[in-house]
Amino acid sequence: MRLAPNDEDIRHNLQLANLAVVDKIPSLPELFYIRAFRQFRDRFTLSTLFILVICLYLICIGTLIIRILTKRNRARQLALFVITVCGIPLLFFSGILISKIHHLHCHVEAIIMTEKVDARSAPSSDGTELFVLHEGVKVHIVNRTGEWVEIKLADGKKGWLPKEVLEVI
Repeated sequence: MRLAPNDEDIRHNLQLANLAVVDKIPSLPELFYIRAFRQFRDRFTLSTLFILVICLYLICIGTLIIRILTKRNRARQLALFVITVCGIPLLFFSGILISKIHHLHCHVEAIIMTEKVDARSAPSSDGTELFVLHEGVKVHIVNRTGEWVEIKLADGKKGWLPKEVLEVI
């Protein structure tokens, strides 16, 4: 979904794969405006957002140059209007682009690839068993220490897993 967020075939295949997952982990409730922001952000690919921001930036800069160089009052007013009309979406989509970049680089997800694994309280096999996960569960990687990875589930539970049981997506 990261590469092609609007691809219906990928979305359908992901739904089919999720049906085969044994552990049904509910997500924590999220505020409606945070959910709306994430859904809006995730509708765009990184390249689409980048091109949109660059185009709006170039329009604003070009219009600003015209405003500075022209002496006619009517043209200056029109240029100011265009800068305002393009500047507001430029700021908005720049914020969306920054959020998208942050999400892609700091939000690492993985899938459990072994049939069954015990999540531990510490990064060692001596740690207390907290919960059991089965193949296909999606987790968020929080931290890495040697051969162990700290994970967080959609319901907020945290634990440590050996890194060989995960495949980063």
